[in-house]
Amino acid sequence: MSSPRVLTALARSRPTASRLTATAGRYSAPAFSTSAQAQRPTLGGQTEGPAPENFRMTPPPRWNQPKDSLMDHAGKYFLLGEMARGMYVLLEQFFRPPYTIYYPFEKGPISPRFRGEHALRRYPTGEERCIACKLSEGQHGTTLT
Repeated sequence: MSSPRVLTALARSRPTASRLTATAGRYSAPAFSTSAQAQRPTLGGQTEGPAPENFRMTPPPRWNQPKDSLMDHAGKYFLLGEMARGMYVLLEQFFRPPYTIYYPFEKGPISPRFRGEHALRRYPTGEERCIACKLSEGQHGTTLT
């Protein structure tokens, strides 16, 4: 908790200092309550005025100092290049024909290597048609006798 002297000094550095110091001089009690709600003086929405002592402010930029660093300039340059490249790719794709087909009504081209569905076929005698790799047996769960 701060002492009333520190808070009074802080209040004097604000634009509303005349109002707070006038009330502090009239009463013998401290100018501020010790409750958590009233530890800081209210400024009434004002943020103008001089900064309090020991308040570190950033120095204003000078004429001989660059506003952005070299890395900032390079980042902006390459970002613009990448954005232009992305727009070009988007424009290329926009004018290409679509790849989608309406499957039940349109069929895609069949490769000459296509040999039909994978299924375990049998001869009329009941023997499986297999090329002896036995992969179809493991896939379909059949047992050879």
